[in-house]
Amino acid sequence: MRSLDRLHLVLALLALVVLGGPFARPAAAQVPSASHCKVPSKLLSTSSGSAGSPRDTIIVRDASNTPISSALVTIDFRNSGMTPYANQPSGITPVDGFCQMLTMVTDATGRVIFSPRMSGYENDTRIVIYARTALCDSAICLAHIRGTSTDFITSVPAANRWNTPESVGLPEFAAFSSAYTSHSADPRYDFDGNGSIGLGDLALFTAEYGYYSALLCLP
Repeated sequence: MRSLDRLHLVLALLALVVLGGPFARPAAAQVPSASHCKVPSKLLSTSSGSAGSPRDTIIVRDASNTPISSALVTIDFRNSGMTPYANQPSGITPVDGFCQMLTMVTDATGRVIFSPRMSGYENDTRIVIYARTALCDSAICLAHIRGTSTDFITSVPAANRWNTPESVGLPEFAAFSSAYTSHSADPRYDFDGNGSIGLGDLALFTAEYGYYSALLCLP
């Protein structure tokens, strides 16, 4: 073999080692790392999903703490006491066949900002957050969290959801009024997530009370 050909072969082999050949394993980059992602400890939501609603920010990062854009973030409510409304704000999409799983796609900074329309509450950590990218064989669990909504009482039975709207009404008003005046510590009434029940929660509840009425997603 001529020296020039030998040099070309060596350079080609070096390129395979440095850049990775066609059978190289994917690097850890762009695979979500649960320990490096930012997730809320509690999902805050309303029945309207309006501009004044609380915002839940999730940041997806890899093991090197680099934000991942275009990652699919899924929040799974199936084993919780919360139910999404059928119509969600722009950018929030129900998973096909599972309306109790909502998804968003991260932006260039690895962020999604959820403000879902929800009913019910969950004081235990039964809401599951997942993230997935093109390099993931399966979704990666980021956290198990709690959640609440200003519509914390789901009044419409599952069998009637196809034609009976849900709303924030008298049952919620009576329960929240009692909790507010008695200084309850029940987290279902902590709509702004500051750890106590106060004026911020009252303002959120008042804005939603008797105003928004819509169908819940079908079971």
